[in-house]
Amino acid sequence: MDVFRVATDNIHDYTDTVSCYISWCTSICVPPRIYRRFPNQKPWFNQDIQAKIREQSMAFQSGNEQQYRLARYALLKSIRTAKKSHTEKLENCYTGNDSRRMWQGIQAVTNYKENKHTASTSDFYVLLCPV
Repeated sequence: MDVFRVATDNIHDYTDTVSCYISWCTSICVPPRIYRRFPNQKPWFNQDIQAKIREQSMAFQSGNEQQYRLARYALLKSIRTAKKSHTEKLENCYTGNDSRRMWQGIQAVTNYKENKHTASTSDFYVLLCPV
């Protein structure tokens, strides 16, 4: 790490350089994964259910009624299992003495999201007096 220290005397530049280098190393070693979440997706919706939906759709398009029935049954079974595991996960938030997990469980159940944008006085004046 002396290589970075020799390059600059400013502590902010040094920390920025080291942080960027660590990020670059992790991006090479750890492959990135992209998760697509849609606003209308339920919290228990997972990749298994998504795969079963695709199987059911393909069975319907093929016209094979027996295959479609089996795919539909498998989808309903996996939805039931996913809902049950999600419920158990939320119920585990309320057992024990961890108040932080309890509040996270309550926020998950009520779909509570903090307001990320807080209006400041400068925003207020910009809204009132556009240039």
